[in-house]
Amino acid sequence: QVSLVRCLSFALCVALDCAMVGRVRSKFFITLRRLGTSYDGYLESRPLITNALTAGTLGFLGDVVCQLVVEGHPRLDVKRSAVLTSFCTWYHGITCQFVYASYDRVLPARILASLWQTGMSKAVLDVGVHLPFLY
Repeated sequence: QVSLVRCLSFALCVALDCAMVGRVRSKFFITLRRLGTSYDGYLESRPLITNALTAGTLGFLGDVVCQLVVEGHPRLDVKRSAVLTSFCTWYHGITCQFVYASYDRVLPARILASLWQTGMSKAVLDVGVHLPFLY
C-alpha cells in the first residue's frame, strides 16, 4: 500500500513537471518561431547583409567552440577568431551567395528540369570546380 501511494505521488509529480515543462517549452517554441519568422523576413528583404551576419556569427561561434572545447585552449585567441569571422562573413556570407546563384546560369536548362538532377548537378559543380579551384 505504501509503494502504491509512492507510485501515485511520483506519477502526480511527473505529470505536474510535464505540465510545467510543456508551458515553458511552448513559450520557448513560440519565441523560437517568432525569431524564425523575423529571420525569414530579413532574408527576403535584406538577403546579403542577413547572410553575411549569419555566416560571421556561425564562424565566430564555431571558432570559439573549437578553441575552448575541442582544442582545450585556456583563453580565446582573439586574432584568430577575428580572422576567421572576417573570412566567414566575406566569403560564406557574401561571395558564396553569388557563386551559388551563378550555378543556375552555368548549368544547361535540361539538367535543371528535375529537382534531383538540379541538386546532383550543383553538388558535382560545387565539389568538382568551386571547392578545389575557387575556395
